[in-house]
Amino acid sequence: MSGGGQGGGPAAPVFSTTGHGGAPRDPPPPPPPGGPLDGAGLLTAMVRSRPMVAYTALWNVTGHPAASVPAGVGADGLPLAVQLVGRRDDEVGVLRVAAQLEAVRPWAQHRPPLPTG
Repeated sequence: MSGGGQGGGPAAPVFSTTGHGGAPRDPPPPPPPGGPLDGAGLLTAMVRSRPMVAYTALWNVTGHPAASVPAGVGADGLPLAVQLVGRRDDEVGVLRVAAQLEAVRPWAQHRPPLPTG
């Protein structure tokens, strides 16, 4: 990403010690069918969806690489995830940490129960 380097602007202190950080991936549960986004125009849908992307949008605009890693299943049966974030231009480091997490906590064999009826 251009303008990257290790500076990182205001987010730089987050990465000064470890080089990586974490954030929740899924703040609120998804809206139900027929929920607040159905039938909404573009601008209304963008405003209403802000809570759903609260933790991901920051890194999209600062140029920090991020990866979403499965982190189990919630009480409602929906999958949970954690977002790993790294220093600017350190995609390899983020992917390395994500692979290490998957190696110690594999997730591919876990599936939520299918709805009945």
